[in-house]
Amino acid sequence: MGGGIGSRGVARLALAGLALLSSMSGGCASGNDVLDLSVNDQLYRAPRYRARLPVDRAVFVAPIADLRDQRPADASAPIWPRRPMPEELWARPVPEMIDDLLRDALLQSELVTAIDDAVPPKSETLLVTPRLLDLRGFLEEQPTGRCTLATLALQVIVLGPAAADGTRATLFDRSYEQSVGTQVSRAPLPIPELYGRMLHDALARALAELDRSNVTRSGLPLVDLSAPQAKPTASQAK
Repeated sequence: MGGGIGSRGVARLALAGLALLSSMSGGCASGNDVLDLSVNDQLYRAPRYRARLPVDRAVFVAPIADLRDQRPADASAPIWPRRPMPEELWARPVPEMIDDLLRDALLQSELVTAIDDAVPPKSETLLVTPRLLDLRGFLEEQPTGRCTLATLALQVIVLGPAAADGTRATLFDRSYEQSVGTQVSRAPLPIPELYGRMLHDALARALAELDRSNVTRSGLPLVDLSAPQAKPTASQAK
């Protein structure tokens, strides 16, 4: 089992998958030729979520904090050989791409009135402070073929308007985690596509929960999403 493919092989697999996607779209020069989640819609499709009620708050989106190096070590070694996807394969740093995805999702969902990039942020502006806790992709070799695996952990924190002393209360703090894997085959789904699917799901969930929380509506009470929801009575369930 020691003769598995190296990082170059993982890179070739990802690039081959990207080339196939490009050829399926006609082979024209476009964002689909770039290994960049924020411009290649063959890898990532933005959530279609839209706010259920009007909002009245702008936000400042801080650069995403990349905390992947603080992730605890795996408790046990995998059964089959795995090779990670090299970070340098991407057109841009992963946190930079996710930052663009988050900003676009907030604007397109109409969950914020605007993204204010003024530094320092205005006292009335909410602060969105995302954290990338984990994002990994592997090509795993098995006796009957290969599979691709990926894991994501993304935390979204929203801080409220600044008080007189400059402090800000935490209004929203939720984490979105997911692990996915393909079936074993000769040509499994490329790792970049797994990243795109997980980030789509994570941002769609984040938008829905931000909407439910009323965090960007100053005239409505804040909803604590960590509190257990009351179960419907028998009459309500009918």
